[in-house]
Amino acid sequence: MQKITRNRSRFNRVMKQMKAFRFIAFIGALGFILTGCPYESRVPVDDVSNGKVDMALLGKYTEKSSEEYIFDITSEGNQYRITKKKLNSEDEPTIYIGYTSKVGANQYLNIREEGSSAYTKYYIYKLEVISEGRIRLKGVSDNITEEFVTSAEFRAFIAKYENLSFFFDKDEEKTLYKEN
Repeated sequence: MQKITRNRSRFNRVMKQMKAFRFIAFIGALGFILTGCPYESRVPVDDVSNGKVDMALLGKYTEKSSEEYIFDITSEGNQYRITKKKLNSEDEPTIYIGYTSKVGANQYLNIREEGSSAYTKYYIYKLEVISEGRIRLKGVSDNITEEFVTSAEFRAFIAKYENLSFFFDKDEEKTLYKEN
C-alpha cells in the first residue's frame, strides 16, 4: 500500500512538471510567433530594371546588437549582393540579392534570399544614409495585411501610409557601420 502511495505521489509530481513544461513551451512558441519580422511581399516595390547601385554603399558593415553580424555588400549589375555572416561562427552565411526603389523622396530596399524559387518573397526596408559609413534599415511592419498584385499598387500603398507610426517595425530597425 505504501509503495502504491509513493508511486502515485511520484506520478503526480511528474504530471505537474509536464504541465509546467507544456505551459512554458506554449508561452515560448507564442512569443516566437508574435515577434516582429519585416513585411514579406510577393511583389517588389518596383521592377529590378529600375534599380541603381550607389557605389558609396559598397563595402563591409557591422551591426552592433546582441549578436554581431558582418554584412559584405557588393554589386552585381544594378543589384546588391549582401552576404550576412555571424561573427565568430562556423555557420554558412546567408546571401541576399537586393535593389533600391524610390517612393517619393525615400529609398526602399527590396531584398530576397539568393536562389529563391518562383515563390520569391521580398523583404522590404526603408534605406536611410545617416552619415558617411553609416546606414539605417527600417523594416516595413508585418502588421500590414494587404497583399499586392503589382508593384504599382505596392508603391501607391507605401506613398500613402509610410508616414504613419505603424508602418515600420521598431524591432526590425538595423544600423550598420562601415568598416574602414
